[in-house]
Amino acid sequence: MLMHIPFQIGYAKMGLFAYIQVNYITLMFTFIWHVVFDFLYRKYNTIYASTIFHGLMDWANYLFIV
Repeated sequence: MLMHIPFQIGYAKMGLFAYIQVNYITLMFTFIWHVVFDFLYRKYNTIYASTIFHGLMDWANYLFIV
């Protein structure tokens, strides 16, 4: 999860505390999703399960754009 924060802070052009103040809900959801990815990795003992799930989530964001 921590690898997302520096990129997003740079993209938003904010300081660390300002970024956390504005995006704390997004950070909570990111943390929860990474717990899910960790569960998939531990359950299936392969990186493929969490990578495929992450890819499907990323792809699904653009599936229903009108």
